[in-house]
Amino acid sequence: MDESVSKPISLLDILKPFRRNWGLIVIAVAVVFLTVTFFTLRTVPVYEATATFFMKKNGDVNNAIFDIPSVVMQKYVIKNQVAILKSRNLAADVAIRLRESVYHDSLSILGNAKPRPVRFGLQRWTSFLLPKNPVGRRQTFSGIVDAVQVSIDVAYGEDTDIIELKGKSNTPWEAAVIVNAWVDTYQEIDRTDSRSELAQTNAFLEKKLNDIKLKLRASEEALTQYQNQNQVASLTKETELLVEQWSTFETLYNQTRIDLEATDKQLEYLTGQLDESKRTLVEDMTKISSPVLQELQKQMATLIMEKAAYEAQLVGAGYKVENDTKMRQMNNRLNGIRDRIAEETRRILNNNMSGLNPLDRSQQLITDILNLRTMRESQDAKQKSLKDVLERYNKKLSGLPQKNVEMIRLERDVQVNSKIYEMVKEKYEEMKIREAGMHGIVRIVDRAVPPTRPILPRTVFNLILGILFGLFLGLGLAFAKGYFEDTIRGLEDLEALHVDVIAGIPSRGWAKPIWFRKRNNWTVYRARRIFPYLMLRRNGNLEISEVYRTASTKLYLSKKKQDIKTILFTSPNPSEGKSTTVANVAIAMANRGLKTLLVDSDLRGPVLDMLFLGSQRNSGLTNYLANQVEWTDAVRETAVKGLYFLPAGAMAKNAPEILGSGAMKQFVQQVRHEFNLVLFDSPPVLPVADAMILASWVDRIVLVVKASKTTRSQVKKAIEVLTPINPHILGTIVTGLREHDLAEYRTYYRSYAKSVDSRRKKV
Repeated sequence: MDESVSKPISLLDILKPFRRNWGLIVIAVAVVFLTVTFFTLRTVPVYEATATFFMKKNGDVNNAIFDIPSVVMQKYVIKNQVAILKSRNLAADVAIRLRESVYHDSLSILGNAKPRPVRFGLQRWTSFLLPKNPVGRRQTFSGIVDAVQVSIDVAYGEDTDIIELKGKSNTPWEAAVIVNAWVDTYQEIDRTDSRSELAQTNAFLEKKLNDIKLKLRASEEALTQYQNQNQVASLTKETELLVEQWSTFETLYNQTRIDLEATDKQLEYLTGQLDESKRTLVEDMTKISSPVLQELQKQMATLIMEKAAYEAQLVGAGYKVENDTKMRQMNNRLNGIRDRIAEETRRILNNNMSGLNPLDRSQQLITDILNLRTMRESQDAKQKSLKDVLERYNKKLSGLPQKNVEMIRLERDVQVNSKIYEMVKEKYEEMKIREAGMHGIVRIVDRAVPPTRPILPRTVFNLILGILFGLFLGLGLAFAKGYFEDTIRGLEDLEALHVDVIAGIPSRGWAKPIWFRKRNNWTVYRARRIFPYLMLRRNGNLEISEVYRTASTKLYLSKKKQDIKTILFTSPNPSEGKSTTVANVAIAMANRGLKTLLVDSDLRGPVLDMLFLGSQRNSGLTNYLANQVEWTDAVRETAVKGLYFLPAGAMAKNAPEILGSGAMKQFVQQVRHEFNLVLFDSPPVLPVADAMILASWVDRIVLVVKASKTTRSQVKKAIEVLTPINPHILGTIVTGLREHDLAEYRTYYRSYAKSVDSRRKKV
C-alpha cells in the first residue's frame, strides 16, 4: 500500500491518549482521593508541644575561683548538650519521672490512656474507622523508654544558644507534660552536674579550714606559753616589722600551696570522669608541646619569679603591693602570657583531638584538664619563687639571738595561720554561696503549653496531595495504556501503520445482553441489530449516513480513475461491522446512479438476505456454483433503485473449495460486464481462508476494522496475508468510533482526499 503523508506532531496528538482515557484518569483520581481520605480520617491526631531554653556561656569553677582562662569552645557546648538531651539515659530518667507523676494514670505513653473522645464533624460519622487506644496495655520499662525517646526531638540554631525541645503525643496536654518532664529532668541533671565540682572543692576547703583552725589554736597556745615562761611581753618594732613581712610571704606561700592542692583535687575529679582510653589520651597529649608553648611557659615562670622578688622588695620596704605601677604592669604581662598559652593550647587541641566526636562531653573535660595542668605549672613556679624568698628571711633570722628567734617564729606562726584561716574561710563562704546559687548552664525561656491544633494529620494538605498524586497517576496510566495498548482507537493509529483510511463510522451504541442473543436465532438477531443503521429512506440517522456517503464518494472517485468493477469487503475478525458497511456502501453507490450488485459471499454466516429480502433464501451463490441455477435467476432486486442482491444460498461446509472453483472465477468475470460495480461481503480473513480465495478474483479490497477491538497486530497480519494475493487494497473503514469525534475526522477526510489526489498524480 502507499504510505500516508506524514503529518507534524501537534499538541492535540500528544493529548489524545489522555482524551481517550479520561475515564481512567477520573477513576485514578477518585481512588487515590478516597484512599487518602480514608487513611487521613483513620489517623490518630498528633500534637506537638515545644519548650525553649537558653544555653549560657560556660564558666567553670576554675575561672571563678582560681582565675583560670577558659578555652572551651562554645559551639561544642551546644552540640554536647544536644547529645545529652537525645541520650537514652536521660530518656530513662524522664520515664521514671513520668511514672511517678500525678498524671501517670492518664498517659498513653505509659499504656494507661483513656478512650479518646470522638470529634465532631466528619470524623463523628466515621468513628468506627478510628483505631482504639491501648487502654490498660502493659508495657515494659524498656519499651516505655523507647517510646519516650522517640516522642522527643531536639532542634537548635547554628548561630544561637537557643535549643528547642519538641514532644509529640495523641493529646495536647500529654505532649506538654512529656516535654516539661524532659526539661525538668535535664535541668536537674545539669544543676547536679554543675554543683558536683563545687561540692568537691567545698569539701576540700572545709577540711583545710578545720586543719588551719587547729594549727591557729596550737600556735596561739604555744606563743602564750612561751611568753609566760620567758617573761617576754612583745617584740621590738624592727622585729615586729620583720615578722610581719615574713608572715606575709609565708601566707602567700601557703595560699599558693593550698591553691595548688585544690587544683590537684580538681584534676583528680575531672580525670575520674573520663574512661581509661581517654585518660591515656590525656597523658599522651600532655607530652605534646610546641616550641612556642615551651617558650611561653618559660617566660611565664621567669616573670612569676621576678614578680615574687619584686613583691618581696616592696613588702620589705613597707609599700603596698596593689598600688605599685610596676606590679600592675607585671600582672598585665603575666595575663597576656597566659592568654597566649591558652591560644596555643587551643591550637594543639584542635590538631590532636580531630579524631574525637565534637558532641562527646569528653572533649570538654580533656580541654579543662589540660588547662588546669598548665595553671598548675604556673602555681608551682610561683610556689618555688616564694619559697626562695622565705629562705632569705630564714637566713636573716638566723643572726638573731635564739630567744628572739623562737619568739619571732611563734609570732609568725600565729599571724600566718590567722591570715590563712581568714583567707580560706572567706573562700569557703564564697563557695557555699556560689553552690547555693548554682543553676547550671540551662535557663528555661518558655515551658511547654498544650498546643491548640494537631500537626498530623494535615488534612487539607493530604487531600490536595492525594488529588495531585491521583491526577499524575491517572495521566501516567492513561499514557502507558495509550503507549502499550495494541487495539485500534482511532484513525491516527492506522496512519501510524501507513494504512489509508477511507472513513470512520461512529459507534451504534451498546449491544444487548448475551442471554438475549442465545434465546433468539443468531442470524435474525444480527439482522435486527444492523437494519436500523442501513441507509434506507425511512431510517433517519443523518450522522452515520453522512459518513457512509463520504466513504462511497472516495470509492466512487477511485472507481472512475482506476476502472474498478469488483471490490471485496473483509475484516480481520468476526463482528467488526463488515456486513453493515458493505450494505450501506452498496446503497450509497446505487443512489449515485451506479448499477450495483451486492454479493453475499459469506457462506458461513450470511445475514444480508435478511436485511434486503426479509428472509433467508435457499437459492443463491452456492446454488449457482453447484450448477443448480443460473446466477441471473438468483439475483434479486432490492427496495433501493439500482441495487441488486445475490444471496449466499444454501449453507456449504466446503466453502473454500466452492469459492476457489472455476465457476466462481467465471461468475466474477461475467458480473463485471453486467454491472457498474460489484461488492462482495466475505468472511473475516484471519480465522478462515475464504477471503484470501475471493481476493484473487476481485479488483480491489477494502478492510473493515473495529475501534477498541481490532488490534494493530491483527491489521498488520491481515494485510500481510492479503497483499501477496492481491496487493490492491484501497484502504480501511473504521467502525465503532465515538460520535463526538466525527467533527475531527471530517477535517481528516478533507486532508485525506487531497493526499490521495496528489499521490494519484504522481503515479
